[in-house]
Amino acid sequence: MGMFDMNDEQRAEWTRKYNESVAEKLDEEVLATGAFRRTGAGTRMVMGKAHVGAIPYAIASLIGKRKAGGLPSSFLLAVTPNKVHAFGYKPTGRGFKVKDEVGVWDRTALRVTTEDMRTATRLTIESPAEEEKVVCDTEGIAKGQNPWADAVIRLLKDPSIQSA
Repeated sequence: MGMFDMNDEQRAEWTRKYNESVAEKLDEEVLATGAFRRTGAGTRMVMGKAHVGAIPYAIASLIGKRKAGGLPSSFLLAVTPNKVHAFGYKPTGRGFKVKDEVGVWDRTALRVTTEDMRTATRLTIESPAEEEKVVCDTEGIAKGQNPWADAVIRLLKDPSIQSA
């Protein structure tokens, strides 16, 4: 069963799993947690299948890493009332493993924009005070198929919202 085949009860269970997976690492209530990835995943997939070689693939990977502010290929964004936390993340079979925290920002100090892409929503997070910028995409195979990332984006776009 894919994420897109889930019923409301199963989505609620995954919401709980995502939030609980990071809650033990944070000292604030977790409002929402969702999976994201660096940009360029589709490009890298096509390059791999077209056998264009390691150098173009590596360049595409480095571009995605730079745009994502050095974040790992896949990561979770967790929103609390005051902060946004990024954690390394690895999908595993029917679950996932949360790794170490790789970034944290003051939620109210962020500028957040989104752009609809062909298969994902592109999220840009800017922290002017820290001169940081992260550009990433929602994780998944089709736009609108990741309600957890969508909840994170809603909270990031309006810092006054205190629940997903």
